[in-house]
Amino acid sequence: MAFYRKEKTIVEAGSIKQELLYRLLGSVGFFRAFTFEDYCNEDRSNSNQFRLLDEFLRSNLTNLQEYIVGLNARYFIYSVGQTEEKDVLGVSTMATWT
Repeated sequence: MAFYRKEKTIVEAGSIKQELLYRLLGSVGFFRAFTFEDYCNEDRSNSNQFRLLDEFLRSNLTNLQEYIVGLNARYFIYSVGQTEEKDVLGVSTMATWT
């Protein structure tokens, strides 16, 4: 059996369940969502490594979103968008930020 001691309480509100979950997880630094352009425009020291992938995603998908999930130094990054046929396509990777 595990014990958990509350260090602080976070209260968030949202008009729909998905928005509320995004806010709660974002409040503790576990989840962040970006538009693809906003994420690509962030200062990344290794952005040249991802240029070809970013160009491929931009040219083949619409409604692109970036989702970052994780804590401490290990994060999972999901790029999700729609094809011309309106299918949902995603690419995932893992990053370590220190």
